Amino acid sequence: LSSFSIPQYQRAYAWEKEPQLDAFLDDLRQQAATRRRNPEKSYFLGTLLLHDVGGGRTDVVDGQQRLTTSVVFIAAALRELEEKQVLNAGLLNAKGLRNYFIYDEIQERQKFQTIVEDNPCFRSSILGLSNDGASTDSPSSKRLKGAFDFFRTRVAKDEWADLVQTLTSAKVMVYSVTNPADATLIFELQNDRGKKLTELEALKSYLMH
Repeated sequence: LSSFSIPQYQRAYAWEKEPQLDAFLDDLRQQAATRRRNPEKSYFLGTLLLHDVGGGRTDVVDGQQRLTTSVVFIAAALRELEEKQVLNAGLLNAKGLRNYFIYDEIQERQKFQTIVEDNPCFRSSILGLSNDGASTDSPSSKRLKGAFDFFRTRVAKDEWADLVQTLTSAKVMVYSVTNPADATLIFELQNDRGKKLTELEALKSYLMH
């Protein structure tokens, strides 16, 4: 399976508690309740625009905020399991979740990487893959750690299994490109959900293109 990375022309993690994280969690709860009433009902998480760069690595061109948040959510669930034994082992395979979302033991590689500047903090504070105490001084690193702490404090012990199942069974629409010029161009034009690009972020994408 591929590992996923946020390319450097992308902006850093931008979601905050209000409104994005609140909406993400509320949406998961609503979908989980719907699935209990109608197990056949599918949850559509969104669209992912991907750039296959080869070597088993895929860049996330659009949808990175939702995908990053999803990985942070899974990491928070696994931390809760490790520290508080909150997930029912009969319902969720913690080892499988870790291998699929956090770290591939066979390939020996991190499954999802943020932009270079934030990845040391992401690895240590959220994924638990290192103990180097990487700094969370940058605004985006603080938002990543804030999202992790938000989920750990806002999700009740008996909710985790249901919400993780809802998230990991979600449907996504995937569009893949192989040309890096197409990837950066579509990123600029497609970013119409979540937080709007700042002028600096749009300029960075243009210059790297």
